[in-house]
Amino acid sequence: MGRERVVEIPAPLVRGLEQYREWCNGAMNADALLFSTRDGTPLLQRNIRRRHFQLALKALGLTGIRPHDFRRVFVALHVAAGTHPKLVQTRIGHSNISLTMDVYGKLAGDIALAEEQSAKLDVLATKALLSSA
Repeated sequence: MGRERVVEIPAPLVRGLEQYREWCNGAMNADALLFSTRDGTPLLQRNIRRRHFQLALKALGLTGIRPHDFRRVFVALHVAAGTHPKLVQTRIGHSNISLTMDVYGKLAGDIALAEEQSAKLDVLATKALLSSA
C-alpha cells in the first residue's frame, strides 16, 4: 500500500461529500470511512478497479478512463492554477522535482509561450501601477 499524502479537494466537492454524509442519515461517525465495503471495512486496492471503479464508469456511461488518469488531471489543474512545481512534486509523492517535470512538465505548455506570458504580466503590472497612481 502507498504512503498517505495530503490532497486538496475543491470546496464544492467538500460540500457534496458533507451532503453525502447527511444523506446517510448520520449513520457515519466522524471517523468512519467515506468509501468502504458494505460492512464498513476499508476497500482493498486490488478490488477497487473491478468491483467499484469500472461499475461506476459504466453507470455514468463513460469508457476509457483509468484511475491513474485522475493523477494526471490533479497535476494539470495545479499547473493551470499556477501551483509551484515543488508543491506538486510533494503532493504526488515524487522523489525529486526532475521526475515531476520530466513526467508532467509538458502539461505546462510550450516554453515558447513564456514570452507571451511575460508580455501579459507586463500589461497587468502597468495597469496596477496606473490604478494606484
